[in-house]
Amino acid sequence: MALTGKNASFKIDDSGGILRDLSTDVNSVSLPASMDAVDSTTFQATDGAKTYIPGLQDHTISIEGVFDTTALTGSDTVLSGLIGFASTASFEFAPDAAGGAKYEGECICTGYEISAPVADLVSFSASLQVSGAVTRTTF
Repeated sequence: MALTGKNASFKIDDSGGILRDLSTDVNSVSLPASMDAVDSTTFQATDGAKTYIPGLQDHTISIEGVFDTTALTGSDTVLSGLIGFASTASFEFAPDAAGGAKYEGECICTGYEISAPVADLVSFSASLQVSGAVTRTTF
């Protein structure tokens, strides 16, 4: 079933460990996954071809949205507090918050950028590095 992102949701812990819903400030979320391919080639490999085995998984998250300084819950209030934060923050991402899949895990904020063009909305982008596994559940 095809979906649009209009019903997506994104939540992340603030620096106090309280899960904050940033969905009304966020307009784009990307959650790419990758896996290392570990070279397992040995001497005298068949046909001289390399062989590989699955290695470690890696996930990152990129989010973008509208800059919001609302106390406690605004995108800037929450995300600016996570740069340099000493522990991980929990996150929840649902591509369709009306039902279906939900992705959860722990992450650290590795980048936060504010953009203020003269003829457009003040916006933000943030880069998050997942630490550990991403769990896929359903509503």
